[in-house]
Amino acid sequence: MLRSGAYSHRAAMGEHTIRDFGLNRPDLVADRKDAFCLASSALRDWRGGL
Repeated sequence: MLRSGAYSHRAAMGEHTIRDFGLNRPDLVADRKDAFCLASSALRDWRGGL
């Protein structure tokens, strides 16, 4: 999920991968969420400049 920063799984293997590698640790979720907001803002600014 781009906006929330958290990964979700579609199959059991994905669930295990997310859990085993700790991909939804609070620090990683917050960083992905921040990166999404920054990229979204940059795209809005770029489109507005056309």
